[in-house]
Amino acid sequence: METPLAIPAPAAPRAASLIRLALPGLILPASFLGVAVMAVALQPLLALLPSDTSQAAQFPMIGLALFIFGGLWARALARHANPGMRRRMMWSGAISHVVLVFLAGLVLGRLEEVFVSEGHSPLPLHQLFTALFVPATALVCAGMSAAIGLAAGGGRLAGRLAWRGALAGAAAFLIANVIQDLLGRRVGGPNAAETATMITVMFISNTTAALAMTAAIARRLRAARTA
Repeated sequence: METPLAIPAPAAPRAASLIRLALPGLILPASFLGVAVMAVALQPLLALLPSDTSQAAQFPMIGLALFIFGGLWARALARHANPGMRRRMMWSGAISHVVLVFLAGLVLGRLEEVFVSEGHSPLPLHQLFTALFVPATALVCAGMSAAIGLAAGGGRLAGRLAWRGALAGAAAFLIANVIQDLLGRRVGGPNAAETATMITVMFISNTTAALAMTAAIARRLRAARTA
């Protein structure tokens, strides 16, 4: 009597696993939605303040949203690392999110003044957008990934997460940006101002970058935990 061959249960699709690892990345772009909600909720109060004071009051509001959502993102990642490191990872994610996003915003704002407002750009606007935002995304992803790695396992893990997060985030931003450009959603193109093309292209590309970075560093955190 022949023994039937045992058929192993199919392994979970790799793509599905990566999607599960990436999902906490949605928390990071959600911080900008949090800013919008707070702006609407506080609008009656801000309307009572002088114009300069009202604008200055927006920075703490933005910082608070970045801090909260950065901490929530890091908390979601902590389940892939040592549970005892959760608090340290939350603080690292929150602080690095605030510092790096503000720093990137200041640098990009200054470069926009030089290249766009002052008319010194050697490239068309959509190419300039790509040339500035892809490296900026890489640096933010590298810094946040390194902060998570430092909190979770020290300098060696921080270095490994930094280059993985930077490469995944920058590549995802670039791909999302190029696809949108090919679909006719070009930064600086016809009717771009009326349709808020730059803002929406940036938001979608940043969301894609956050998902890719999160998946990359979550996989490495899981591997480091089981090693």
